[in-house]
Amino acid sequence: MTCPVQVLVFNAKDGTPIESAEVDILRVPLGINEFNSLKYAENFSGVIRTLEQNEFAQTTNAEGVAIFQVDFNTSASHRNPKPSAATELYSVLVSAKKYGTMITPLRYQSTPIDQMKAEGKIISRVGLWPSDLP
Repeated sequence: MTCPVQVLVFNAKDGTPIESAEVDILRVPLGINEFNSLKYAENFSGVIRTLEQNEFAQTTNAEGVAIFQVDFNTSASHRNPKPSAATELYSVLVSAKKYGTMITPLRYQSTPIDQMKAEGKIISRVGLWPSDLP
């Protein structure tokens, strides 16, 4: 299922939007409750490549917003018959000059498809604290 994802990047100190922040949404192979630090480079290769090559998909506008069209895998099962999108497998990567870089899960669990259709979008808010970095 394809759904718009709006990422709002803001200054966590004063709440103002951060214009020109670099943003990407990446699929990470591990679920939110899984982590193997020995396989960090393998599991987060897309994140590492984006950072090393500075190949972010978008930058935020004057309102601090970047909008993506994300194609989520969907599934249902006998234990969970309600169709859901695997939003927990995606992370939001944000980098901004004078703020730094962070990655955060898009969601901590799958999202029911009917909820995504009703809301029409997924909103992710990322607050960055100002730093002394250039």
